[in-house]
Amino acid sequence: MWPAMLLAQDTARTLDTVVVTAAPLPSDRLRQPSATSVVDGDALRARNPLFSTEEALRGIPGVSVRDRQNAAQDLQLSIRGAGARSAFGMRGVRVIVDGIPATMPDGQSQLGHLDLGTLQRLEILRGPLAILQGNAAAGVIVATTERGREPTGFDADTGMDSLGQRRWGAGMSTAAGTWDLRAGIGRLWGDGMRAQSASEREHANLRSGFEHAALGRIDLIVNHVRQFAQDPQGLTRAELEQDPTLAAPAALAFDTRKYSRQDQAGFAWHKDLSASSAINVAVYTGSRDILQFQSIPVATQAAPGHGGAVIGFDRRYDGVDANWRHRGSNGWRASAGLTREHMREDRRGWENFVRDTRSTVLGVRGVLRRDERNLLRADGAYVQVQWPLAEAWSLDAGLRHSRIDVASRDRFLGNGDDGGSLRFVRSSPVAALHWHSRGPLALHLAWGRGFETPTLNELAYAPVGDGPNRALRPAVSSQWELAGRWVDGAQEWNWALFDVRSRDEIVVASSSGGRTTYRNAASGVRRGAELGWTLRGDRWDAALASTWLDARLQDAGSVTERLPGTARAWGSAELRYRLANDVAIGIGVDASTAIEAGAGVRAPGFAKWHLLASRAWTWRGRHVQGFARIDNVLDRRFAGSVIVAQAQGRYFEPAPGRSLVIGIEVATGER
Repeated sequence: MWPAMLLAQDTARTLDTVVVTAAPLPSDRLRQPSATSVVDGDALRARNPLFSTEEALRGIPGVSVRDRQNAAQDLQLSIRGAGARSAFGMRGVRVIVDGIPATMPDGQSQLGHLDLGTLQRLEILRGPLAILQGNAAAGVIVATTERGREPTGFDADTGMDSLGQRRWGAGMSTAAGTWDLRAGIGRLWGDGMRAQSASEREHANLRSGFEHAALGRIDLIVNHVRQFAQDPQGLTRAELEQDPTLAAPAALAFDTRKYSRQDQAGFAWHKDLSASSAINVAVYTGSRDILQFQSIPVATQAAPGHGGAVIGFDRRYDGVDANWRHRGSNGWRASAGLTREHMREDRRGWENFVRDTRSTVLGVRGVLRRDERNLLRADGAYVQVQWPLAEAWSLDAGLRHSRIDVASRDRFLGNGDDGGSLRFVRSSPVAALHWHSRGPLALHLAWGRGFETPTLNELAYAPVGDGPNRALRPAVSSQWELAGRWVDGAQEWNWALFDVRSRDEIVVASSSGGRTTYRNAASGVRRGAELGWTLRGDRWDAALASTWLDARLQDAGSVTERLPGTARAWGSAELRYRLANDVAIGIGVDASTAIEAGAGVRAPGFAKWHLLASRAWTWRGRHVQGFARIDNVLDRRFAGSVIVAQAQGRYFEPAPGRSLVIGIEVATGER
């Protein structure tokens, strides 16, 4: 698999690419020496994603994605068990949107700025070759949004559900000669299904590009997202069974909530140097500001050395990724590149209370308890070569060298100097042997050795005592994958067997009051199997995805436990039928075995059914599409996700009961 910047190139380019923006031909899919899934524009529009990226990422083998129903914590997403520990955001997954990373230089990823209304394509790479994408890359998600096109068109959509969520969006698309523009804005808000779960999010996205015979293709990508979200926190098992709409009492007392804003801009440049070589460069900069109110007890906050329960950090980051690729006359291909990323974080902590002589008021920002500046620089160099060994055989080999430097300057010296520096250096090799038959079958065997450094959030708090977690070490892994793909006409089958062995696996030490700390386990193993099947017919569309995972940790005392945040097996299936007059109906199910939460506690397994219907028509020259979906048709009560190692037993984040979602989109021009 070539570097992520290359995944989204058009088929009109001179050079071959492994994955292309237009629907790949079967032969392109069969040449991939990795487990890759693609969700194209038609499939995305059929899903009608309105409120969460979970709606777009559902049903991909090896990928577990759970909507916490808590906008303050984002999705809970993991690939083959990697990233399951993440308390918020995504970990262990590299995310690229229109050639620009949506992953911070420290490895933490966010998808909050992704505009679902303009999403054109998703590509998900799993397995050893993802290691070439950077530190901690157990998988890569490449999102491509629509480009502007002629004639000029406008679109608007709105939707709502019976849980109180509302959304509207609007956009425009235009092009003139070699220049194009696609822009969109939107707003999502609602009270949420639980107490203390109201949220509001506004976003704006712009993608503009032009092509020049001498300069090549240049794209400008700008996005903005601003969000406020209350945090209901987790429930105990008794509370979940009693009333899943409850919030934790401490969440109400301390008014737990989160404010965030992210602004990002970048350029992506592609230039064909000749008929056989090209260069790509991405340059980007951005900022991400967070203010979060946690529910740590007053006595704990007031203790000497404590960092407080209101966390604020302002991050400024930038980076560049430049690469060159070449295809030789005898079929060999090569790619090489350099990356450099910087991040500066000003982190502060305040007490989440104000005390005077008469009372203590909770849920307000109080006395400053922490003030520091953290600096991170990540440098990387990578190379990958593919040799054709014979007509049906090829060998891929690659190497990435990474160095991550972290430095902290403590500006709050009343409790001692917690400043210092860390350096993580590692070279990560990968290799894959690929066989491609003359027919519809392809197989590959891949191996890679990677490492995963802790993020700034994971380094921020020690499990015992106060101050940063200087003892946290990077995890080192070795992984194998044996996979195959069969593509024949409208059908595609893909399967994979994988085995990942790690040492110093980074796991949750404790989670309490909204704050999570981390430690290293002695070793870990994640092994399993994936199976996916899709059918695209004239009338029928069908999809099946299933994953089996055995994920375990072993500590120094030889105690073996299931990896928290993972299930033994999960999967989904969906069937759609297109009637006359552009009417479509469908039925689907998502299922999972019990989800491990830690300390032997598990959230029970579930099977959740949904029904859907949509219709498209033309009205006064405008394209109109309306849809309706009933989720959790049988109104099952279950925990859709868990909070790993929650100290007060509040492991469970409830899923919604039966709910209705409706929406409509009106567009001029082509979509």
